[in-house]
Parts: sequence; structure tokens; C-alpha cells
Amino acid sequence: PGPDGLPSEMPFARDVQPAPEMVYSPEEIRAALAALRRAPAEPTDGGAPSVRRRLTEALAATSGAKQFAPEARDALEVVDDLIGSIRGDAILPESVKSWLGDLEMTYGQLATENAEFLDTTATPLHPALQLLNELAELGNTADAGEGLDPVLRDQVETVLARVRDGYEGDE
Repeated sequence: PGPDGLPSEMPFARDVQPAPEMVYSPEEIRAALAALRRAPAEPTDGGAPSVRRRLTEALAATSGAKQFAPEARDALEVVDDLIGSIRGDAILPESVKSWLGDLEMTYGQLATENAEFLDTTATPLHPALQLLNELAELGNTADAGEGLDPVLRDQVETVLARVRDGYEGDE
């Protein structure tokens, strides 16, 4: 197993494509992500479980022993690492960490539907990556003792709610 306890893949696993009936369908993934959005993760001693872990467990319970397409699996790992690295910033205000938690499943869905959004060489960056960058910058500019300005925090929460509630696979 890999560091997250999930099966790690051989370096050449991308060359071996699983049979189509053994791969989670986009519909199965969307349904599982929708259910996970309604049931936020309970933090453990090690923090909140990763998107990939939660999604894998939910899909196994509803769809049986299948697997992600290799591109989706790789993209989910990148999303987990990206969000985990931002969330692990010790000086980041809790409000920003909470926002990341709210967006995790949306980013998980995007990763399984459009792994290209993770391309950091694209000009301009995908709006989802721009949003993560902006949240991280916003967190770094917050007053360490007082956090974010309440008006700004309310504006950000309004935008994030629209992103979280309105995303259905469109850019």
C-alpha cells in the first residue's frame, strides 16, 4: 500500500488499461461525490481523510470492487496532495482550511472528469487552480491574530458556495 493506505500502482500501471466493466463510470463517481458532499468527513487524529480514500470507500460500498481509470486515479492523488499541502500550512487561518474542506469533493469531481485542469503550464491557469491559488494567498495575507476581515470572509464564502453548489462538470 501507498502512504495513504490505498493500493499503490506499479510505475507501468498506466500502460495496462483495466477492462471497461471494472472501471467506475462517471455516473457512479458523480453519485458518490454527491453523497459525500452531504456527509462531511469526520476529522481523525491524522486530519480529514483524503478525497480519494473517501471516494474509494463510498464507491466500493455502492459499486463493488472496481477501480478508477488511471488518469482519474492520478488526478485524485494530485488533488489530495495539493489540498493537503495548502491545508498543512501552519499559519493558514482555520477559515481558509475550512473552505478547502468544503471544496474538496468539487475538486475531486473535476479531477475525475477533467484531469487537464491540473496542468500548471496552461496559460491562463484553469479557474479551479486560480481559485486555490487565490485562497492560499488570501490566507497568507490574513492577520495572524484576527484572521480575515469579516466582510471579505462573507464575500469569499458566497463565491465558494456558488462554486460548490453550482459545479456540475462545466468549467
